[in-house]
Amino acid sequence: MARKKAWVMLLVCLLFAVLLAGCNDAADAADLDPDALLGEVAQKLGGVKSSSVQVSAVVDVTVPGDKGKPVRTSADIDITALSIENRKFKLDFGMTARADGETADCDIVMYLVEENGQMKAYYSVSATPPSAGEAIIKGMPFKNGESLGPVQDAGPAASHAAPEDYLANPRIAGTESIDGRDAVRLQTELDLKKIMDEVEESLGKDVSADDLGTARVMLMMLGDIDVDIWADAVTHDPVRLEIDFKNQLDALTGALEPLMEGDDADVSINSLSLKITVSEFDAVPDFEVPVGLKATEGTKTSA
Repeated sequence: MARKKAWVMLLVCLLFAVLLAGCNDAADAADLDPDALLGEVAQKLGGVKSSSVQVSAVVDVTVPGDKGKPVRTSADIDITALSIENRKFKLDFGMTARADGETADCDIVMYLVEENGQMKAYYSVSATPPSAGEAIIKGMPFKNGESLGPVQDAGPAASHAAPEDYLANPRIAGTESIDGRDAVRLQTELDLKKIMDEVEESLGKDVSADDLGTARVMLMMLGDIDVDIWADAVTHDPVRLEIDFKNQLDALTGALEPLMEGDDADVSINSLSLKITVSEFDAVPDFEVPVGLKATEGTKTSA
């Protein structure tokens, strides 16, 4: 009898699970129209008020050192940029560089905030060795709290091209869990031809036909730039956008190395990578310029 009750309970649980799945509003990813989904997600991206952009890059090269001895030099760069309604920006820049057995670190935090209609800049710098930080601060083109000019409004949305105008060949690549949310993965590509056409049109007479032709050849040589977009499986709100330039950098490296001559002939590129990830759409927590940093207004400081 106990075993029979257990089987009945199991069947009830299974039935309940099936009913829940049937009530889920998320469409099967395979049933979605990729072009329609891209248009819907791109429209929502155009209305985003806040976001977080992460940039991760690695540069690894070997260059001639003293007495012609090759020196391997590398740098890891990580950047996080937060923006809120085109009125507040926070930039965290971190870099670790290594060369000839020595290591240097640099961290810069910069705020751009609207104050009385003006966009003001605040920054702090820390570096090892300290002399590197002092050089960075000395080279800053503005002081803490200095105005960079009036805040520029974005203007009517109609005056700008929609994000989907530069994306092509969308494909549905299944459903994944992103930051605890079920998300449909949409793979697409930057439309390089359209981008180049618009560049030529905007530059017009300012650039020679030969230069434009060279730029077009180089751009096409890089190949398709893949853009992955994850959208909430139910609402289709954007969850994450990612662009990985590794394939393009590999192609560029392969094309440039045979052309190096003179002082550059002994330079070899070991690896290059660049990835851009955009997330936290309309979910960036508010932030303020630290009180201690505002107290340095009118000076150049590493505080």
